[in-house]
Amino acid sequence: MMSQEADFLLKSRKAFPTDLVTKSWPDSPTKSLPPSLPLSPIQSSPQLRDIRSLEIRHISSSDLDGLRALDLSLFPVTYSDSFYQLLLDRPELTVLAVSPDQELVGCATSRVIHDRFRSWLSLSPKSVGYISTVGVSVAYRRQGLARILLNRLLEELDKFCDVIILHVKADNESAIRMYLELGFVRVRYLPAHYYFHNTYHDAIQLQRGATTSPPPVDSNVYGALSRCSIL
Repeated sequence: MMSQEADFLLKSRKAFPTDLVTKSWPDSPTKSLPPSLPLSPIQSSPQLRDIRSLEIRHISSSDLDGLRALDLSLFPVTYSDSFYQLLLDRPELTVLAVSPDQELVGCATSRVIHDRFRSWLSLSPKSVGYISTVGVSVAYRRQGLARILLNRLLEELDKFCDVIILHVKADNESAIRMYLELGFVRVRYLPAHYYFHNTYHDAIQLQRGATTSPPPVDSNVYGALSRCSIL
């Protein structure tokens, strides 16, 4: 009997055409975005460190080198200098976990990618937020730190955005489960969305907002996203 997850993936492949992959990121040579969570399960069981000693705060310019080092240890991709500089434009949209010795051990980064419209009556912005990365060092995993970082990030994004989207590797079940528990829903299946380690990997787009329909696929939204593309 087919599981609900397998049934969803099968239906999603039929519902969402593969040309979404090429249309979504027109300026990206790899037509992909960085992963939203660590992609591989922990292979060993290192001594876990207590997260209660960590400081949770927003990014500053002095954190860029440490964040680069953390990302290199977590993700199979390399981010451009412009990616990190853009984080400083809206420091409240990047949340970091910092150890007592000032080592960065966790991060959640995001940006507001598109103002869809602005109501002149309510002056309420209607924007799309994009969660770029979420990652936690191995020694601090399995204690809920990723969820803590995400909750802090969502508090900020909710001030500016009526829709928040992200992408996650399709077989990253633990990450998908966490996102669903935080109110996200699956809206698109994207075959061959990521390319790393000489292999294409499928992704799922998830969304949190007032509607379960995905935001419109237009050049304004995805042109902005392409500027986050990996090099």
